[in-house]
Amino acid sequence: MFESLTTFEIIILTMTMLSGFLVVYSHVIFPIFLKIQCRKNSQGTVAPALMSDRNLPSITILIPAYNEEYFIADKIINLAALEYPSDKLNVIIYCDGSTDHTALMAQAAMDIESCHNLNMTLIEETNNIGKIAALNKIIPTIKTDIVALSDVSALLSMDALLIAAKHFEASQIGFVGGTYDFADYASAGEEIYWRYQRNVKKGEAVLGAPIGCHGAFYIFRKELFRTLPADTVNDDFILPMEILGQGYKGIYEPEIVALELEQVETNQDFKRRIRIAMGNVQQVFRLLHILHPKHRGVAMSFFSGKVLRAFMPILLMVALLGSFILMHVDNIYIAGFFGMIFVAQIMVYMLALLKPILPQYKIFDVIHYLVSGHVAGLFGLVRYATGQHNGRWERAVLGNTDAHYSPMIVRFSKRTFDILSAIGGLIVLAPLFPILALLIKLDGAGPVIFKQKRVGLSNSNFTSFFWMYKFRTMVVDAEKMTGAVWAKKDDPRITRMGKFMRKTRLDELPQLWNVLIGDMSLIGPRPERPELYGKLEKAVPFFAERNFGVRPGITGPAQIHNGYDETIEDVRNKAAYDHSYALSLSSFKNWIRGDALIFYQTIGVVVGRRGQ
Repeated sequence: MFESLTTFEIIILTMTMLSGFLVVYSHVIFPIFLKIQCRKNSQGTVAPALMSDRNLPSITILIPAYNEEYFIADKIINLAALEYPSDKLNVIIYCDGSTDHTALMAQAAMDIESCHNLNMTLIEETNNIGKIAALNKIIPTIKTDIVALSDVSALLSMDALLIAAKHFEASQIGFVGGTYDFADYASAGEEIYWRYQRNVKKGEAVLGAPIGCHGAFYIFRKELFRTLPADTVNDDFILPMEILGQGYKGIYEPEIVALELEQVETNQDFKRRIRIAMGNVQQVFRLLHILHPKHRGVAMSFFSGKVLRAFMPILLMVALLGSFILMHVDNIYIAGFFGMIFVAQIMVYMLALLKPILPQYKIFDVIHYLVSGHVAGLFGLVRYATGQHNGRWERAVLGNTDAHYSPMIVRFSKRTFDILSAIGGLIVLAPLFPILALLIKLDGAGPVIFKQKRVGLSNSNFTSFFWMYKFRTMVVDAEKMTGAVWAKKDDPRITRMGKFMRKTRLDELPQLWNVLIGDMSLIGPRPERPELYGKLEKAVPFFAERNFGVRPGITGPAQIHNGYDETIEDVRNKAAYDHSYALSLSSFKNWIRGDALIFYQTIGVVVGRRGQ
């Protein structure tokens, strides 16, 4: 059956089959396995009434807070109502450089009569040092045997501490995590996803221990805390897993409930999922020792649930591209099978993309939530790989502090298309890169890749900068004598190879990397040089606003119709095109139609060698 395949096709077949199996294993086989294990050996709950007040351990609840004025009072009232002896419970509110009225609202809540018996300390810091730095600073100073961490926006069930304390009667128990639920789900997809996650936690507990906890509430022995690296992203995973690594056990207790009050907006939730994805990648590399066979069920859960999830975007892309390649092989059976697999994958992604205009069925919500989660995972993977992670944190804000004129579906779809196109372009065009590099080297001395600082995505509060990459088309130190100036027609600084690459736009191929990591988009305004920005802002009305909420693009209507800037009048014309393009993003239909036209026109520029 495989005799007609080339060596390359056999390699692609192996990679595609392996990727496909791991995708199915992670999403279907392993969850079913966990469900079976739960039925065989379910973990029972404990009865907190068996413990007397005298035997209860002392507990400190540490709550790092940053701009939580909307929830801090409800949180403090909730803590005061917990069923636990007041002489054995301490609460520390660490107000981490908040710029709102978090500390003031906390102080007001402490003055409420029902909160008078709560032994609470409010620490108000001027500067925001980040959650990880706050944990490293405060936890070593805590005197109680047990420490609990909880989010401000999550309310705890009244008996949460009593149930957790009962578990700590066993000396081998290092941490206890509870279940996480929402007062109001943003979508049916989100509700089904979190129901699935709770079932996974139950299964992990049966195999050995829950793989991490949720930051809404988890509790551990203070003596087991180890200083967290400053750039830690997910403390609620790293900290419990390090406790497992010390030889202690963890408990998932479904009777402990942390109820999330806040329903974040879709774009804020997406950002949060990106950050979680960065943490997923980080924890794989930092906790490789958990994969040791001595950890048995925990190692299996860690690999199946966390390691695969961290790299799931890569597995999905390999499965998609591999299916596309294999559907064109000479073997009719293999081509037919993978043709169907490829079509099925495309249908799933299209359903996720078009969900806003489809009938309101739960299955579409689930598909959209799942696919958008993997897109967020890809963003997180790329950001971690490019060093865009740190230990600082900020909560998801209520409302949209940076208004967008384009709906979320357009921003999500545009970014998804950018990532898939950039990955596909880099893979397909990879053989061309060394050829162009060789021709550039033969044409004259100097580096192959030229990088230049450009102005990126902006809004009314900030302007971002990034390094844009291109194949070098000019002589070395072309602006040494003149400073920053525009290129001119028949510019003597442009090399022979540079003229060819500029006419065919091949010099811009390295910008696909800028697109992949989020600096640029395939289509958008031309990224301008910061050295010229001040002059252009004065000469061209609303010039700076052309980048508000829109990433600069490799191509766009301005680049197609005007080419390179040579005069202020060129810039004025381009600014008009850029603003016109930004307006097209206000509608999903207009965006699809506009981008399709721009791609068609760009192909004409490249094939017709009409670049400058």
